[in-house]
Amino acid sequence: MGRKIGKSLGIVLGIIILLIVFILLVGRGPFVDIPADAQIGREYPAPDEDEVVRRTTELVLNSIKERYADADRMLRDAHPYSHGCVHGTYTVNADIPTDLKHGIFAEAASYPVWIRFSNGSVTPKPDIEGDIRGMAVKLMEVPGAKIQDDESGTQDFLLISNPVLPVGDPGEYLALFEAALAQKPMSYFFGGAPWNWKLSAFKRVLDIRTKKIPGMLWIRYWSTVPFKLGDGAVKYSARPCDQEAATAATVPENPSEHYLR
Repeated sequence: MGRKIGKSLGIVLGIIILLIVFILLVGRGPFVDIPADAQIGREYPAPDEDEVVRRTTELVLNSIKERYADADRMLRDAHPYSHGCVHGTYTVNADIPTDLKHGIFAEAASYPVWIRFSNGSVTPKPDIEGDIRGMAVKLMEVPGAKIQDDESGTQDFLLISNPVLPVGDPGEYLALFEAALAQKPMSYFFGGAPWNWKLSAFKRVLDIRTKKIPGMLWIRYWSTVPFKLGDGAVKYSARPCDQEAATAATVPENPSEHYLR
């Protein structure tokens, strides 16, 4: 009798393990379809991209209006709380590779620059809590045509403290945003059958939400997505000049609520 029970338990345990392995292997999304002949520097918009952009814009605007309906002022939808701004000089070196010499990188030059450091959460919380961190770089006195007339002399570089976004395309971002606004964020990651779970995206969010940092100047920032440059495309990143000191930096003991400022 005992052997039969043990054998049955072994079979059940084996099935459970196989199911877990199957879910981990299959439910790693979201996945993004990339054309087999994709070329760097070319854009491959999804057929419904315009509609996705319209719906996302509508959701963002409506959420801001609802959140600040009774407030004296409205804040931006993402990274509304800043740690501070830094003013300096952005220098373009002369020894940039030829294939990268486009736009502001075409010639050696210097520009006045403002850099804003921020937390990503839409609601304020202690800095010791994990969050996506932002580094927004705004160059001034930049010549050339711009999309917005009121930004005719500027150029922006937006970076966050994670190499990639949790989701891979505008449609997935919209789905995540809709779930978050409905107060059901977990439904995005674990909705439907287990093999449709988006475990990779969930892990990225979990990594972001649990990561504590010693200071805004001691971590690396990434563009996360590529940007067109000439006939090609690039990702960009910013990192501390003193890597040894950055690696040695630690989170302070008993930090204040806003210790990152």
